[in-house]
Parts: sequence; structure tokens; C-alpha cells
Amino acid sequence: MLRGALKKEKASTEAEPQVELAQGGRSFMKGLLTNLANPKAIIYFGSVFSLFVGDSVGAGARWGIFLLIILETLAWFTVVASLFALPAMRRGYQRAAKWIDGVAGTLFAGFGIHLIISR
Repeated sequence: MLRGALKKEKASTEAEPQVELAQGGRSFMKGLLTNLANPKAIIYFGSVFSLFVGDSVGAGARWGIFLLIILETLAWFTVVASLFALPAMRRGYQRAAKWIDGVAGTLFAGFGIHLIISR
């Protein structure tokens, strides 16, 4: 994310790329597989799970936390997908993408360094 945010933007005279919205029933599976393959999602879920689950936590509580994370994730991505499907939101995100990636990359790096140092 940080590398992408720091890259110099190419001068582009092209029109804004058209985004094709999903039409089939496979959109959910494509989105799920995309997020499962996303290293940022793995880091997020691994870090959240490791913060709340220690050796003293029983199997029932572990499954409860796991289910809570799944429900939270489904709710979050439903809201995000609904909002970013709006044309105004897509345009705004495309304009601010470098800044968003830079801030998020810095936060992820800081959180990762904190996890390494605290262990």
C-alpha cells in the first residue's frame, strides 16, 4: 500500500475508466475469494484473533469470537459494497486512492511493528 501511494502518478489524458457493475449471482463468491486471498485481510483477522484469543480462552469462546468476526465482516463488506456502488463514491475514492492507501499502509505497518515488538 505504501509503495503504491508513493508511486508517481502517470500523466493521463484518458477518460475516467468505466466500471462494470456485477450482474450475476457469482459476485458474492468472487468477492469472498478476493478478500480471502487479500494479504491485508489475513493480517487483519490474524491480528484481531490473536489479540483476543489467548491460551486461557476455551473452545466455546474461540468459536464465538470466530463467528462474531465472520458476522462483522459480512456486515462491513455489505455496507462498503453498497456505498461504493454509488457513482459519486467511486469517483471520490478514485481521486483520493493514493492518500487512502498511504494512510492505511502506514497504519498497517505500525500495527505490524507493534505486534512484532510486543511479542
